[in-house]
Amino acid sequence: MEIPSQDKAAIVQWRELTFGKFAKSIAAENLHMTMCFIGDASSQQEQQLVELTEQLKTHVVNMDFTYLGVFSKPGVLYIAPSEDSIAATDLAAQLKKIASTLSIRTDKRRFSPHVSLFRKVKHLPEIQHMPVFKVAFSHLVLYKSILGAEGVVYHQVASWSLSADTLN
Repeated sequence: MEIPSQDKAAIVQWRELTFGKFAKSIAAENLHMTMCFIGDASSQQEQQLVELTEQLKTHVVNMDFTYLGVFSKPGVLYIAPSEDSIAATDLAAQLKKIASTLSIRTDKRRFSPHVSLFRKVKHLPEIQHMPVFKVAFSHLVLYKSILGAEGVVYHQVASWSLSADTLN
């Protein structure tokens, strides 16, 4: 899901003020919340994925990011909501089901809403204060990630506006 620009700017500003050059920061333009990681897809599968996703009844998803954590195996520092969002979990399940219907491989791990901030992190740093980032996700975006010499670059394939009705 696309993070609104004002929320993204607040997250990046806090990250820079709090951590400085702590580790390899993820470029501001690459900050997002992954709803469903899908593997390689043919152009036909990709088109069908877009068409089926367009049919979903989706709503703005509100989330309060209040938790700082580390995924130790990939070494990623992230922020996450302290409470599960039923709306986000349902949307992630619907997207995974669409991909499965099209025989597109998806991540086997359970959906864990988060926004990655740094890569190559070895430990959870101590911080004085964790602010609450209240994010209203209003756009669902399908990205294709390309690994290049400078790291991952995300190319937008499709985007959908979420209904103004909000769900938590």
